[in-house]
Amino acid sequence: LVVGVLGGSGSIGQSVGKCAEAFGMSVRRLSRTPAQDASGLQNMFTVDQLPQFLEGCDVVVSILPSTDQTRDLLSGDVLNSCQGAVFINVGRGDVIDEASILRALEAGWIRHAVLDVFPVEPLPQESLLWNHPNVIITPHVAANTFPRDVVTVFSNNMENYLAEPKTLEYVFDWES
Repeated sequence: LVVGVLGGSGSIGQSVGKCAEAFGMSVRRLSRTPAQDASGLQNMFTVDQLPQFLEGCDVVVSILPSTDQTRDLLSGDVLNSCQGAVFINVGRGDVIDEASILRALEAGWIRHAVLDVFPVEPLPQESLLWNHPNVIITPHVAANTFPRDVVTVFSNNMENYLAEPKTLEYVFDWES
């Protein structure tokens, strides 16, 4: 199986990729810009290569943030480059609109959709996604966050911030 990770060069994307590789899957990664370091990431694609990236994927996992560049990135006919892939969205719901998901399912561009996030949350009762036989809806809990974990990360980052050099954990680049 080939797993494509949209947002695959960040820490979460690398974790998803490593997990897939541990199960013997090949991993493709899509990033806004080429990877800046040679941390062993293979099969890197950039956004301008999105159709080629999607063509070879059996599973497409979106962990993209909501930015001006990612909003509706997958909407319209973008998923027509898929060839019956499973689409999983655990990033942000506004990277694809509901009509585009339904169209991709009906056209056979994707076989199944596993959706944890939506453009409108909670997902409205009248949404056609609720009863679609090839859609699995999860309750937006792709990752549990516990207060003790937040405190630990914050404390570590505060200590690191006050030290030299300033090396913070879990830094998110809002520009990428």
